[in-house]
Amino acid sequence: MLCGANDLNNLLPMFEKVANEMGFTPFNYLSGNIYYHNYGQNRWVDNSKSTVNDVDILVFVINESHGEITWKTEYNEAITTGKNFIVMCLRETYEHYRYIKNKFIKIPDELPENDKLIFKQIDFLESMHQTTVVPFELRDFEWKLKEQILTLLRFGLSLSERNNKKSTFLPVLKSSIYKSQIDKYKNPLYESIAREILFDIFEAKELRKRTLDYFAITKSLTDDEIISLFSDVEDGICRKAMVVLGTLLGENHNVGAIFAAAIESSSENDVGFVRRLIASCFDISIPLSIRHLPGLFPCQDIGTPRRIINQISHRISEIRKLISSSVLSKEEVINLINLCLNYKSEQGWKDLGNSIITDLKETVT
Repeated sequence: MLCGANDLNNLLPMFEKVANEMGFTPFNYLSGNIYYHNYGQNRWVDNSKSTVNDVDILVFVINESHGEITWKTEYNEAITTGKNFIVMCLRETYEHYRYIKNKFIKIPDELPENDKLIFKQIDFLESMHQTTVVPFELRDFEWKLKEQILTLLRFGLSLSERNNKKSTFLPVLKSSIYKSQIDKYKNPLYESIAREILFDIFEAKELRKRTLDYFAITKSLTDDEIISLFSDVEDGICRKAMVVLGTLLGENHNVGAIFAAAIESSSENDVGFVRRLIASCFDISIPLSIRHLPGLFPCQDIGTPRRIINQISHRISEIRKLISSSVLSKEEVINLINLCLNYKSEQGWKDLGNSIITDLKETVT
């Protein structure tokens, strides 16, 4: 455990005591027990980076002076490498910072240069990095430090526990018969893990796609979560989300809004997505398809109008019934067909579209 500060003399004994009591080896530049090498360029900087990378927890202490290596090198190295760290600040110094922050638009020019550096550093930590700065008083430094270390340890244990639980779910997703097994894992814990995998763009694509089959069972993805899948960075996720869309939807989903969002995102997706979109929309709801699919025009894919006409042709009997029962209007259907017919393309499917319009006008009232 490394403690970094420019004026740590009065706190160093307490830091070392806490570290030893909690089973850590205390590292600090004042005590000299750091990793170092005395050859090459930028030796102090490189030695600082090396020490940061060899410790488990870093404790940054803002006392009464500003240390350039502490914040320019050690803090940046900790952020870059993902090290666990704690930032503590002498309460008097922190309250002075808050007073200046609240009273003045900018730091007054008449402040000592050291104070300016400290205030700028605290403001950078809180405003830019949203880092929690923990105030302390000299009399409670040991207790505050123990409290913060234990908080980190509890967080680490919770991550380890979650990773253990994830490890029990991954073999299921990786199984060749995963679809027959995932129903057994329908509970809040595994749902949370599945959601974490699904929306992690760095996770394996096949695992992410398989979690979609899990949510086809739970139907617990929100409208916004489903919509976000249409714009996923991985084309395979976009396409599969559209294929299984009907199974992802439950009674509480706003299907119309989801259709509209899918159509809006189609311009950013490939032809495969649009092809699946048309088929899924008609499978889920014919009335909503007729009302929302005009949003695809003007379309980029030459096959879009033909696919819509073919879907209407295959479902013409059901469309007739929907028109007769006033669930759907004849004008809406004809409008969509005309949008397709006005698209410059091959003639064959246009004849089919024209015949449907003629038939609807003559036989459906």
